[in-house]
Amino acid sequence: LGNHDLEGAEFETDEQSLAAWCRTFDRPRPYCTVELGAALGICLSSTGFRSNPFSHHEVRIDRAQFDWFRQTLERHRDRPTFVFSHAPILGSGLRVLQAIHLCCPNAWLNHTDRPERFLALVNDHPQIKLWFSAHIHLGQQFADTVTRVGHCTFVHTGVVGPVSREDR
Repeated sequence: LGNHDLEGAEFETDEQSLAAWCRTFDRPRPYCTVELGAALGICLSSTGFRSNPFSHHEVRIDRAQFDWFRQTLERHRDRPTFVFSHAPILGSGLRVLQAIHLCCPNAWLNHTDRPERFLALVNDHPQIKLWFSAHIHLGQQFADTVTRVGHCTFVHTGVVGPVSREDR
């Protein structure tokens, strides 16, 4: 789930929105692992919109999910791992649209809540080979939509369709 997926007017709380998503997709929680043969996929999910302290649109995971993420990485140190999150992580070197994302603030995963801890997890877990994110309003004509930091390649997947906010 990304920053817009929890904001439906039909829900009064983030908990109601998350519960509806989990019921719809028959999931116990909005984040999960996916078996990819020898590799492991870890799918992270926004868990807050109304409850975000600084910006409703911050792409934010809660402490329980962060702890689950860390523990999952610890249990699977021997498997190549691909991570999927809506927003990129601070320190990935991926380009963000500053006029929107830095002013909001919602450029990075948990932008206002110790965002640097995600890069620390990447550095401590060399099995993380790829990290995909999609919280971008830029086209794919920029060299810094794919970066490499240490052992991990970060890929910002861009917009789908012919138009983005910078008209590329």
